[in-house]
Amino acid sequence: MCNILFSNDLVIHAKVVKTEIFKDKDDPDGIAGWLYHINVLKAYRGTTEKKVIMRSDNTTARLLLKPGKEYIVFASRLPDATYEAVNYCGGIQGAEGEPFSNLLEAQIQNLLKSSGPSFIEGEVRDKDFKLTTGAVLTVTGKDFSEQVTADKHGFFNLKVPPGTYKVTLPKNLEVTIYSPNGHNPEPHSDKIPPNILVSGQCMQLQLQEKQDR
Repeated sequence: MCNILFSNDLVIHAKVVKTEIFKDKDDPDGIAGWLYHINVLKAYRGTTEKKVIMRSDNTTARLLLKPGKEYIVFASRLPDATYEAVNYCGGIQGAEGEPFSNLLEAQIQNLLKSSGPSFIEGEVRDKDFKLTTGAVLTVTGKDFSEQVTADKHGFFNLKVPPGTYKVTLPKNLEVTIYSPNGHNPEPHSDKIPPNILVSGQCMQLQLQEKQDR
């Protein structure tokens, strides 16, 4: 939840007013995606606008919302200042969105109010994509420097005070998935830019041994 919350620019309790389909002649069904006209009932993160138009492309990450229904919506701001929403299947949200609930709202508010630590966590895999142990990462920040080692299951987790952090990898590893803020670096990068982590936020990494190329 913490990663999804902080990786999106817009997190709202919303009511869908109208749905529009935008077309794509190359799509088998002719549907490129959907535009959702949304009334913002409450903003947890992002806009204070009362009305928002949000798009969701017709991909495996499509989000299917129904007019008249209320949802907790997670969306990212696009360069043209519109918003895009996707589903987080396997996380807290399915393809048909996350219906509003007091329990989910409480989880979001507790994370936003948190005065606790931030987290840097992830997994390390070998060239065959099997979890592997022993990799040592170096995490540095203001007045902070610590190493974290992948455990016997290939996982690592480090609590850090909120702040700006840089993660340095061993030379034999590269990043395959990187999600502190929803914007991944180039695939198979061995460089991770410094990131600002607020209280409760997660930086999540998937690392793999470099392939022979």
